[in-house]
Amino acid sequence: PEDLDRQNASSRQASRKEALFPLYIHQEVDRIVELRESAPQPKSCLEGVRCSHFKLIEEEIDPIFATMALYDLSARKKVSENFHFDTNSEELKGLLSGHIKLQDPCSLSKACVLNLSVASPDLFLVIRLEKVLQQGDINDVFDGYLRASDPRQREKLRAAAARDCQRLGRYRMPLAWTAVDLVQCILDSERESSPGPASLGSGGNDYLAASAATAPASSAAASSVANQSSSASSVGGGGGGSFGAGSGGGGLRNRRAANMVDDFLRRGSSQENSKRASITSDDLDRAFDNLKCISLTVKSFFKQEQDKISEEDLFKYLNDLRRPSSVLKKLKNIGGKMVLNLQTCPYDLDLKCALTPELLKVHPFCDLKSAPIRELAEFPAQPLYQPHSFYRNLLYVHPKSINFSSKQGSARNVALKTELVHFDGQRAVAQRLIYGKSSCPAFVTSQFSPVLYHNKSPDFYDEIKIELPGDLSSGHYLLFSFFHISCQQRKGGEDNGQLETPLGYSWLPLYRSGVLSLGNYSLMVSADEPSTSMCSIVPELGEVADKCPSDRPRWVDSHRELFRVTVSSLSTVHTIDTHLNLFFKACVCAQLGQPCSTEALQDAINGLMLADMEQLVQLLHIVPSDRPSQIPFAGLARLIGRIVQTFPERSDIHGRNSLLTGYIKYAGTLGQQGGLLKLVHEELVLQIILAEPTVRASVAENAWFFLETLIRAMHDYLAVEPHLSLPRQRRFSQQFVADVGTLVTLLTRSVLVADRTAIRLNRALAFFLCDLFSVMDRLAVLQ
Repeated sequence: PEDLDRQNASSRQASRKEALFPLYIHQEVDRIVELRESAPQPKSCLEGVRCSHFKLIEEEIDPIFATMALYDLSARKKVSENFHFDTNSEELKGLLSGHIKLQDPCSLSKACVLNLSVASPDLFLVIRLEKVLQQGDINDVFDGYLRASDPRQREKLRAAAARDCQRLGRYRMPLAWTAVDLVQCILDSERESSPGPASLGSGGNDYLAASAATAPASSAAASSVANQSSSASSVGGGGGGSFGAGSGGGGLRNRRAANMVDDFLRRGSSQENSKRASITSDDLDRAFDNLKCISLTVKSFFKQEQDKISEEDLFKYLNDLRRPSSVLKKLKNIGGKMVLNLQTCPYDLDLKCALTPELLKVHPFCDLKSAPIRELAEFPAQPLYQPHSFYRNLLYVHPKSINFSSKQGSARNVALKTELVHFDGQRAVAQRLIYGKSSCPAFVTSQFSPVLYHNKSPDFYDEIKIELPGDLSSGHYLLFSFFHISCQQRKGGEDNGQLETPLGYSWLPLYRSGVLSLGNYSLMVSADEPSTSMCSIVPELGEVADKCPSDRPRWVDSHRELFRVTVSSLSTVHTIDTHLNLFFKACVCAQLGQPCSTEALQDAINGLMLADMEQLVQLLHIVPSDRPSQIPFAGLARLIGRIVQTFPERSDIHGRNSLLTGYIKYAGTLGQQGGLLKLVHEELVLQIILAEPTVRASVAENAWFFLETLIRAMHDYLAVEPHLSLPRQRRFSQQFVADVGTLVTLLTRSVLVADRTAIRLNRALAFFLCDLFSVMDRLAVLQ
């Protein structure tokens, strides 16, 4: 209607006598006309992070790879996917040329954008470092780096690193980690007024639009302990951590004395705890809104302990960062330097050379020679009541642990390889749908998790990101292969032995009975590679006993469930709610003409009233079908009522819910869907007129939704040629015009007899008549 009103207004400007209009007294429109709020455009808060510099030690020895993610300590949950990056020189990357044949430009990114739907006062930016697998545990690696200052030792380390990269270049091992108290840094920068860098892309490539570069900077140093001893506990991952304004970090040093800085970093003081406890959501929102750019410099990293590598151990460490603790003081650390630029990205800011989590180019995309900015998908810590406004179909696999402690033989350097396999009835093929890490192809067929040296029961912290195929079927399954990696090379450089020794296999069918397999699993491990028939069964003790085929595999450790893994998804296609799954199955049967009783469809509709509200809202643009005759109208009226009652804070003064107005404005077309189907606007009017009195009363409660949906359907119908070019009297059938008149009469009577809903119903009817003037014959509307 708005587009048609603008066209009509433009047409009325032709041949007007401008001299007549000064005779008309101007009136305040807001005082005489009631207006409707436009549907909010879907958006979220974006935080940009760019690593402008990273060097673990002054003299580079071997390639180092970094992984960054955001964690919420209060929710004890990871709230973003992993961002893989590295700043290795071409010389160091050349050491891996035998294993990495292609480096996709998207894997060379050093900048990312984090989505934050809900700001939390306990956000930590966690950075993990990995290196190429070598013989020896992490302690040996650290000792080697500490001796790297000696030129003679440095050359020996480089020669050993070259041999390891040539032989073991496809495997990695954990090295170090650090964590940044993100919110504390942002709040400190808000209290400062010293300028920071111009933009996220400064210091290298101009990633952001000019509007961001010219925005006033409001940032400052967050913390600085450049002169503290290495045993001090700090948010920078050790006493050498430094977070300062600009690359020098001098802003905070000019403001505080060294002893005050030390007190600041020890989060256990009552003063700091009381400050954090007093932080409100408004404070966080204001801090994120005012943040332009700050520069954080990390100068040391904690050694990664082999027996404390799980996510639970990480949260314990993050909690120790907030209080006086001797735990972190005992951790060995290594010096280094990593400079991170952090800034808030306004929603309307045009990012140059940006990619979505699916690696799709974001318009406007400048095909620069520099690496692009990667957007990271969000794992909300709280329920997010926001409809899906884009296509997303991602799967995340988080291996937790494997236990080979009772397995005899060589089961020490355990490597886990993850694959997505599809069996089409003839052969099983690994799909190239796994996202690569840094400095590698964009998609790979398999991915190895980091290896813990000489550990038979390792924990994992890795994340495998997979693009789910649109034609997902029961033939797709995850295959987990476990190998022992032989790190020791024979004397003389000859290595005729087997590099990978198979230890076992496990698997997980992805799509069973039309539902995606998600959740926590404890799986058994087979000594032999499973057959395709076996891969359709979850290797859990209860299911294997009932459904195991004749070709039973040999289980490791007598049917014990040795492998723990968590599978989650971010999908606008698949849902984990059983009621919504039942509803969609019933709709598919009805659309395909398959047998589906009216009772089954009615039960599916009634089940929507019991569906999880978060899942229901996310699929709100799909659930209210565009074919009212195929869905019991009473169920649709009840569903709309449930949404309005659940979110009263999202309703305006006219009772219009923003979730539903977004559905009307952004949810596709509501015109004719096929030659044999009735027109949506004609069917919707008919359903309201023929509804039972109880159903009509439910419609009257939220009449605005049905009337605005009707206008949207009429508008979409007119958008199809040649309807809009027809005279107004011929745009719609005479029967439809008569039905609209009957609808207006029924609603007018309801206004006269209604009590508490009379005002809202009257407003909805008034807006409806006003909209009709834009799409229908005006004489018919007046009559």
